[in-house]
Amino acid sequence: WEIMYVGDPLYKPFGAGRAPFSPLQPVNSFQLSPKEIVGGVNSTGTISLSAPAPPGGTTFSLRAPGGVSMPSAVTVPNGAQKVSFPITTTAVSQSQFGLITATSGSVTLQNTLVTDPLLGTFVAALTTTMAGLPVGVTAILNGPAPTGGAAISLSSDNAAITVPATVTVPAGSSIA
Repeated sequence: WEIMYVGDPLYKPFGAGRAPFSPLQPVNSFQLSPKEIVGGVNSTGTISLSAPAPPGGTTFSLRAPGGVSMPSAVTVPNGAQKVSFPITTTAVSQSQFGLITATSGSVTLQNTLVTDPLLGTFVAALTTTMAGLPVGVTAILNGPAPTGGAAISLSSDNAAITVPATVTVPAGSSIA
């Protein structure tokens, strides 16, 4: 028999490397839920500390790019380890990646919020056709249409292809 080791021999997932294993050390973190959203939909930010906040709490100043709104600062209360805050966005015409930064003293936490447009894509039922024959096309949204539906304006840059002026995705649906 021969023993073969595969992997990095310097990797030590358990501190000292032998029983009793060292427990994982808590760390400060910043989470977004959800992390990817359709513009105009809300998200929630949560800052978690590795230890309870001291008397008076721990205050974080918050910065975000344009189109993302949230409080300018939040405080983890005395003795608590978490604070959550609302994040609102505006509609966008293309995907945007916004870096959100939370800073308190020497601690800087960052996370990226991805904001997508409501309109995702169009999918044709056929990839080729003959002149004069209709082709079905499906409009797909990145999320459910809002109350009242989502009206999509259509046009063609080819005079031989005619399309309706608009198509409406019904409220709550993501395809039409």
